[in-house]
Amino acid sequence: MKIKLKDGSFKEYDKPMRIIDIAADLSEGLARMACVGEVNGKVQDLRTVLNEDCELNKHVRYPYDCQHPQGCEIKHNRCNREK
Repeated sequence: MKIKLKDGSFKEYDKPMRIIDIAADLSEGLARMACVGEVNGKVQDLRTVLNEDCELNKHVRYPYDCQHPQGCEIKHNRCNREK
């Protein structure tokens, strides 16, 4: 599976992966700060398993602030950061 990241780079995985696990593979700090993932433009919980090619962004700043572009949606879809 090929994951396109926000910076335009790609990561490839040979098995399905949760968004939180992909974040941890990129950076432990990113995994700790991530609130949700955005998969092909749709906000998803960090526990969501990805099993096909997609675009992935992680939201890490001001997750519960309604001034943030998706803050309100994130506020109502709080994720459990447990691995």
